[in-house]
Amino acid sequence: MYNVQSADDPTSFNVKTKELSSSLSNKAYGSPVLFATVSELPSCCDGKRGGRVVGGSCNVRYELYPFVNA
Repeated sequence: MYNVQSADDPTSFNVKTKELSSSLSNKAYGSPVLFATVSELPSCCDGKRGGRVVGGSCNVRYELYPFVNA
């Protein structure tokens, strides 16, 4: 799933989201399910302002706006 709006500068945005997903993948390396879920972000959400990968036991989401009160 992804946010239907494209980023204003998709090329630059993709660089940053790939950096983020790479960082998350490195942190998730010990968890194969999380690693696989994070690895799906670039293929489903390329250039989009938000995205979500829903797995059997793991969900990953990013947006340009806060969606959780922390």
